[in-house]
Amino acid sequence: MKITFFGDVYLADNEKQFDIDVKKYAPYIFNFEYAYYNKENPHALGKALLKSYVDLSDVFEPLPLAVDVNNNHILDYGEEGLKSTLDYLNSKQIKYFGSGNDEDNQNNPLIMDCDGKKVAFLGYYNRERDQGEQNGVLKLALFSKEQFINDVQICKSLGAEIIVPSIHWGVEHSPTYSKKQQEAGHFMIDNGADIVIGHHPHCIQPWEEYKGKYIFYSLGNLAFHDIYTKSWYTDENHSACMHCKRWHKWSRTSLGVTVDFNNMSIELHKMYQRKRKVREIEKSQKEIWDEYDINNLKNVKLITLVRKCILAVSCFFFFHGHIFYFKGFWETFKLFVSMHIKAKNWEYPE
Repeated sequence: MKITFFGDVYLADNEKQFDIDVKKYAPYIFNFEYAYYNKENPHALGKALLKSYVDLSDVFEPLPLAVDVNNNHILDYGEEGLKSTLDYLNSKQIKYFGSGNDEDNQNNPLIMDCDGKKVAFLGYYNRERDQGEQNGVLKLALFSKEQFINDVQICKSLGAEIIVPSIHWGVEHSPTYSKKQQEAGHFMIDNGADIVIGHHPHCIQPWEEYKGKYIFYSLGNLAFHDIYTKSWYTDENHSACMHCKRWHKWSRTSLGVTVDFNNMSIELHKMYQRKRKVREIEKSQKEIWDEYDINNLKNVKLITLVRKCILAVSCFFFFHGHIFYFKGFWETFKLFVSMHIKAKNWEYPE
């Protein structure tokens, strides 16, 4: 049986929805990176918040086999937002892993039968920032060496023959993985993982072969709307400003990783999100493998610097005709806010 892994997905309300032909890749799994929630009840403070109430059936046909619900946005609207998300997935009969309560070990692992082989899927969060408070009943599964070894033992006790951890890690827009990512990836392979799937950087990061097994450090954005949402909430539950992010070419390109669990062979697909269409780029397997081989990546620091500069300009100065917050243009910003965003009761940062 073959399963295709995709990267991050965010479907914004009041936006034209994506045209994605996923039939040829089914069954497939992706990272569900927002709260399925329709209330204005933010939980996380001082960060960008993502929520939506778009039905997956309007975008994906067929629906995903499962989704990873472990990331830095799934708890943006707290335990209530996460519960709403899990209830929705249950109503659509979509399986999930990586978040839940202590009794079900945050739904790790999800065990599935793939042509007679039991495959275990694990979801983890491995970033020190943005973890948020985890004082409720519903939580994210946080990565640690002890937790992973414990989860592998659970997988084996349930008869799993193949173990696939999916992990949210790394630095946004970085063209390569960090030393910490590599150490965690190697540790998982050393302790029972058969393939590692990474996401969060919102761009493709290289793959690495380690001890005959593969680590895909980041698959990028499969379908992710530009972000334009109230964010950076204060203790008084007021939004300090709009969060705007325009995705550039490197964040509109993603990988699909098709794994044949009968022989653990892998096929790569390069996808591109152009406007509201997501289509596969016609390239040979050798071209895609070579393009994202870490040994072929050069000038990493320069690429990272250029990306950060482009993002700074596009995200801080303009988006959909609105001027975004920037200290040197404070008065202009307030004018555009009052004229276009109409948020009279917002509290603005100094």
